[in-house]
Amino acid sequence: LLDEPTSGLDPVARQEILGELLAVVEDPERTVLLSSHHTQDIERICDRIAFLDRGRLVADDDTDSYLQRWRRLSLDLPVDGVLPDVAGTVELRRDGRSAVLLTADYQPSLEAALSAAGITVHQSQRLTLEEIFVASVMQHRQERGE
Repeated sequence: LLDEPTSGLDPVARQEILGELLAVVEDPERTVLLSSHHTQDIERICDRIAFLDRGRLVADDDTDSYLQRWRRLSLDLPVDGVLPDVAGTVELRRDGRSAVLLTADYQPSLEAALSAAGITVHQSQRLTLEEIFVASVMQHRQERGE
C-alpha cells in the first residue's frame, strides 16, 4: 500500500521509484494499492483505477477500458442543428453549428451513427486520465447538487 510514493521527489528519484514500481506490478502474484494525485503515474503503472471524491467512489474500472471509453468529439451539426441523444454524454458545448461533445461511453459505432444523422465528426480524441478525473468528479458533484 503506497500513499503518494513520488510526492516531493526530484525527477531522477521519481523515475527510479516508478521504474521499481513497474517491475513489481509486472509480477501477477503481487497487488499494489497506490494512492496518488499524479495521474500520469497512475496511467502508466496501474491496470485498474478507482476515483474517490470526498470519500465517495466515483469510478472503478480497468484502466485501459476506462481510458478507451472517454472521448472528446469535435462535430459539425446539420443545418437544423439537431444532435441526437448520445449515451454517456458528460458535457456538450455548442457554438452555432459546431459542437464539442465529451462522452464517457464511446463506442466505435458512435461515429457512424452521428454521420448517419448528418453530423460530421472532425476529431475523436482520447482524454488523459487527469481530464477524465476532473470530468468524473465534476459530473459526480453536479449529480449530487454540490
